[in-house]
Amino acid sequence: MHSTIEYLDNHHLKYLTIYGFSTENWSRDPDEIEGLFQLYAEVLNKESHELYKRGVRLRHVGHLDELPPYVQLATNRAVDLTKNNTGMTLSFAFNYGGSIEIIDAVRRLIDEGVPSQLVDENLFSRYLYTDGIPDVDLVIRTAGELRQAIYSDPQTLPDEAVSLLGEVEVELLPWCISGDVPQANLEAVGEVLSRCGLVADKPHKRVNFDTL
Repeated sequence: MHSTIEYLDNHHLKYLTIYGFSTENWSRDPDEIEGLFQLYAEVLNKESHELYKRGVRLRHVGHLDELPPYVQLATNRAVDLTKNNTGMTLSFAFNYGGSIEIIDAVRRLIDEGVPSQLVDENLFSRYLYTDGIPDVDLVIRTAGELRQAIYSDPQTLPDEAVSLLGEVEVELLPWCISGDVPQANLEAVGEVLSRCGLVADKPHKRVNFDTL
């Protein structure tokens, strides 16, 4: 993950969201869930200072209050440390679900007494977790499988590009984003594709390298 963030930041990507834990993942084995929590907290504690120095601003997307106290602490520390940075906005979607985000937005609209006739797409987007962040240009799905959940983000449309990889390696990022690879890198990319276990691809042809 570190090398991926570094590469995209060096190429001036403005927004990146990493999906780590879905609200649907609570049905997994408890030991597996705890392992994911510990890994997430470890990554935040280890990487936040480096990201701060790079000017990256960290955001949490999802229900933080349902996570263990040590995960909440690590998250709040990282977010607070980087809140004034003006470089890439890096969002960690942890304990996130697209349907939950929509429900939360509707609840906020009702709580604030917004008249239904005033609700349109632009207004509704301001009540999403991702208020102020552009719609997603590209989704990269790892683990070599495609599930409908990848489209559950209300800012992700079904016609967005999806590359299915066993894992993400830096050499593949230009190919995932545009489908174009410099001639000199073709052989190296081919080796990486083979190693990662490419299942399917739909390289994006219109990404403006702004939102991922």
